[in-house]
Amino acid sequence: MVSPLTPYLRALRRITIEALERIGGQIARAERVFVMGNGGSAATANHFAGDLQRIGVTAISLCANEAIITRVGNDCGYETLFSTQLKEHKLGSKDVVIAISASGASKNMIRAVGYAELQEAHSIALTGFGGGVLARVSRDRIVLSSHDYGVVEGVHSCICHMLVDVLREIR
Repeated sequence: MVSPLTPYLRALRRITIEALERIGGQIARAERVFVMGNGGSAATANHFAGDLQRIGVTAISLCANEAIITRVGNDCGYETLFSTQLKEHKLGSKDVVIAISASGASKNMIRAVGYAELQEAHSIALTGFGGGVLARVSRDRIVLSSHDYGVVEGVHSCICHMLVDVLREIR
């Protein structure tokens, strides 16, 4: 009998220490870190930004302010939700943009990562479902093969906690 925890453990086993240290190093060197997600990944992004702030990283969740989200969605279109905010924050080359997406297919995040690359900011994707477009357009990535939203969202939360622990060590 296969344990219901097996998919989580398989996903975690494929994450390398080198990837966590590499991404942790990018975050540690960043002037500012912008985190984004939709749905459950928005909750992970908010939590991650808060944990980063707690250890002294200047981190901003682009999905934390309902007034901004509804203004941008209404005035500019939901597909520009994150790229518009990055423009308004005057994203620069010393910043890091982290996109958290189970599917890797969210158009608003793909557009935001494209904008980040134009500004020479470092982009990082945490995705599932084998990566999707988001993993291909991001400069750095951790990709889970699972197509189960619960597994992907749960493991993304673990990855964020692991990154905070890596940052505590290298800062």
